[in-house]
Amino acid sequence: MKRRSDRSIAFRSARPGLVITQPHHVGLLAVKTDDHHPVEKAETVIANVGARIAELRREKGWTQQDFADRLKMEPQSVQRIERGTNMTIRSLVKVARVLGVATATLLEAPESGERRPGRPKAQ
Repeated sequence: MKRRSDRSIAFRSARPGLVITQPHHVGLLAVKTDDHHPVEKAETVIANVGARIAELRREKGWTQQDFADRLKMEPQSVQRIERGTNMTIRSLVKVARVLGVATATLLEAPESGERRPGRPKAQ
């Protein structure tokens, strides 16, 4: 551990090339490798998982209400999952089961990358 001039602390991990930068007054902010390839931030991964869930739901032609009924939860809970503000491993497994995909599929990057508010188009 060594103190850096920007008032943060750099930690060298046991894994070669990994440096964890942490300002002295807040929690972990960034993790990056020495070769300047940043590791994804948790917020990015969570947002992508939510977007991927919404994408898979829309592919099935389901509204959030339809999806909530299948999950046996309130539509507001589905909204929070798709926004990435209410996710647990348990809820991800349940979502994957209802969507008929492997849980790991939810961790893949969304294909479109776009956020589409509103109801899916009628089929």
